[in-house]
Parts: sequence; structure tokens; C-alpha cells
Amino acid sequence: MRDQTEIPIIYVSHSIAEVARLADQVVVMQDGKVEAVGSAVNVLNHPPASFERRDAGALLEGTVESVDARHRIATIALSSAQLHVPGAGLNPGKAVRVRIPSRDVMLAMKRPEALSALNVLEGTVRDMTEADDATIDVLVDCGGDAILSRITSFSAERLGIRIGAPVFAVIKTVALEQ
Repeated sequence: MRDQTEIPIIYVSHSIAEVARLADQVVVMQDGKVEAVGSAVNVLNHPPASFERRDAGALLEGTVESVDARHRIATIALSSAQLHVPGAGLNPGKAVRVRIPSRDVMLAMKRPEALSALNVLEGTVRDMTEADDATIDVLVDCGGDAILSRITSFSAERLGIRIGAPVFAVIKTVALEQ
């Protein structure tokens, strides 16, 4: 309705998935004070400290490149990579946003082979943020698209993950929200 009428709508929600799907601009408020304002992609990819950590993830924008009607999978062109997502109702040329929850992104030091996950994106570790619960949020730059992965500190140590390291982000197609 918003797109057809071109009338701005103010929508209040506590659901990150809902905001990622519907909003162009986002205002984050905490205790009656504005904490962040900007495009949905910018705010959701760089959330203020008040965001629930469990909601962390990446919001990417792309264009539907093709749709495999038989398997109902769409190929989305990102900045320099492609993502395969559930494609029901998508048509080539359509602009889309894809939300990738950080908990659904695995990291590998070598390109994995022979696995069911269709999305393997090559990237470089740009930042690492350790939490009190023995997990680390790893920000991976995949050719201009930022992917966030949440892994255990044990896994990070075991793999030798560090800032500047080349890695592969592995994302199951069924985990993606578009």
C-alpha cells in the first residue's frame, strides 16, 4: 500500500525482521530518546548499543538476477557477490533486501566443498567484538557487502580468526529472510 500510494507511513515495531522487510528509514528510540536515525540498511547494519544482541545480523540490498522456477530459488546480485534465496514471488530485475541473522553464518578458513549450503561468500575479517557469553561477532567484508557471523570464542581461537584474515562466510539458503 505504501509503494502504491506513495504516502509516508510511520510504523512502530520491535521486530527487527519486520523493520528490515518494511522500512526505508529507521528511527531507533530507547527510553523516549532517539539513538539512531538513517536508512534501514545503515541503522540495522550498525545498530546502537540498545539493540538486543540476539537480533544481530546483516541487511543487504540487491537485485534479482534470475529465478529457478523448478526449485523456487532466486539468485540475488549484491555488490560483488551473489546470494541464493527462497524465490517464491520474485521476478528478475526486482530490487530486494535480504536479512541474514548472524547466528546463521558459519565461517571457514578454506572454501568448503560438497555441502548443502548454496551460499559461500569470500571475504576478509574487518572487525571482531567479543561478548560476555563466550561468543564473538565477526564482521566480514565480502566485496563491499558486510556479513556478520556469531561464533564461539573457542571456534575463533581454533580457526585462528583475526582481523584482516581471509575467510569464507557460509549461509544456508533456508536461513535467509527476504
